[in-house]
Amino acid sequence: MGVLFFLLIITFLFGQGKGELTTYGESQKRYERKVVIGLYPTFESMNFFVETEYCPLNAKVCYSLGKWGYRFLPKVVTSVSKEIYDWLITQRFDKVFFSKERVVLLSARAKVEVPYGSIRAFYLQNVDYEGFKKKVLEYLNGELAKPLKEILRASRKVRYEELPSKERGTFIREKAKEVGIPAKLLEKLLNSAYVFALYIPRTHGELKIKQVKKETLFGVKILYKAELKLPINFKVVVFKLEGESFKTYKRTFSGTSGGVIFSPTVSKEFPFRPTPEDLIPLVERAFFESVKSASISASYELKKDDNFAIFTVVEEVKGRRVFADVGVLEDLRVDAPYDVFLMENGRRSYKGFVKARVVSINCKKREWSEFELIKGSVEFKDQMREHPWTGLFVFGGFKVSPFTSTGAYQGTLNFNTFSLGLSLDLGYSLNVRYLSELWLSLGFSSGFSSNELNYNFGFVSRSFKSHSLSELFLSLSKRFYFTNLGLYLAPTLGFSSLSLSSEDQLQNKLETSSLSLYGGLSLGYNFSPNLEVSGFLAYNQLFGTKYKLNGTDITNFGDRPNLKGGLSFGIRINYHLPIVGFMSRLYRKPSKVCLKR
Repeated sequence: MGVLFFLLIITFLFGQGKGELTTYGESQKRYERKVVIGLYPTFESMNFFVETEYCPLNAKVCYSLGKWGYRFLPKVVTSVSKEIYDWLITQRFDKVFFSKERVVLLSARAKVEVPYGSIRAFYLQNVDYEGFKKKVLEYLNGELAKPLKEILRASRKVRYEELPSKERGTFIREKAKEVGIPAKLLEKLLNSAYVFALYIPRTHGELKIKQVKKETLFGVKILYKAELKLPINFKVVVFKLEGESFKTYKRTFSGTSGGVIFSPTVSKEFPFRPTPEDLIPLVERAFFESVKSASISASYELKKDDNFAIFTVVEEVKGRRVFADVGVLEDLRVDAPYDVFLMENGRRSYKGFVKARVVSINCKKREWSEFELIKGSVEFKDQMREHPWTGLFVFGGFKVSPFTSTGAYQGTLNFNTFSLGLSLDLGYSLNVRYLSELWLSLGFSSGFSSNELNYNFGFVSRSFKSHSLSELFLSLSKRFYFTNLGLYLAPTLGFSSLSLSSEDQLQNKLETSSLSLYGGLSLGYNFSPNLEVSGFLAYNQLFGTKYKLNGTDITNFGDRPNLKGGLSFGIRINYHLPIVGFMSRLYRKPSKVCLKR
């Protein structure tokens, strides 16, 4: 039996009628605000299931509990719609929201409510991707394009753009009455129109219920921990009004939460083994987290297209300080990179890039934001174009880490380790000026050493020659850029958990676990906003070290090792990630300061 669905963010983006901005043309064009109309969402299926596993305490394997079925409730759909709008349709657009009784027009500096008009709502039952595009196009050309035809013809006939302000207002009111469209909305439709329709395929998740032992003040308790992933991968289908009908736009945008591996994971502990009904709030939260992650990804994809990205002109240059006429109204975030171009004879040539440092509150009047020149050169009236960016990087690196032991165990172990992890610009993700260029890194490293660690105590001597190291680390670094060569210095403070394992010829196994605080300095170079390389020095200070020999704790024995850290060095390569995955929790929504004012 078919299920009734609402349109999942049908968004109508109405742009200027002088052609797309895929090239900048002969002059320095500025971003012109567009209007977005949004309705309730639609899914391919409101029903979905999660593959469920149960892992008993101390069990070596988990077993399947089958597929647990769920359904998206209207309140969840409403929350999903709002979440996507907050990320995808920011203050850079004028917004239009349809309710049952009226239309709310939300511009940069004003809110206007008008009667609903005669536009019919769009409903859709179960449909595949191709059917979805077909149905949306039929709706647009049958419902929205029809009243626009006469308006567009009339506006062209009377050269609407050339009318004096008073006559233009009279024209709009008269035509609005004829077709039943609110005058304020009609004023936005007189040039050309883009429509965004968002399609979410059938959703599947993975749930694992683990039986765990937890120590409390009242003794040991057995709990059940539920961990759930509900990845999302949607497509934003774009339609453009060409002449008197809508046609499919040249490209489709996508948003993904990162798949099963990288999508956000939500968890909750229960005093009992949960049933499917017990997990409904957790399922809703998992879907909401994945929608946020996918929406950030879709926003990134949207900025790749010149029609929807912000571009501006350099207004003033003071050394490496650059000023431009953009701000919160254009959804400018702290540390956001902008590419700089020289415009000559209608062509543009790349000159370098800048990053936003002070974002102007340009709600009521035009105010410049301040940027810092990172690499290249910049001059008055150069073109600046928003660089698609998430502020998240994946890194790989190589490091040499020395550890020295004294006492009964003597020797120096030089570990060659390889690392992999993520780095996030907290200034950009949280959109806080005072966190500008503060980077959070987390990762894992592993390596080996073939140095000798000699044990001599009493009449016993051993030589440990096979060593392995694994490390989980978390660090904060603050970048300071200098000159215009893309170079930076970054003092770093970090924390890590170390595990070392050593064996001798007789397979005696020495295990060491320790915590480490380390401080250091990095020297980095930006090839572009998306690619960096850095070299670093850091000193490790170990504490809380414990030792085991063949499984027996020897931490308090007199013949234990006495391991100390040392000065490590290495190199790291950072590459930009368009998918934020589980790191999306560290992202703050775009500013709404102008709406509050």
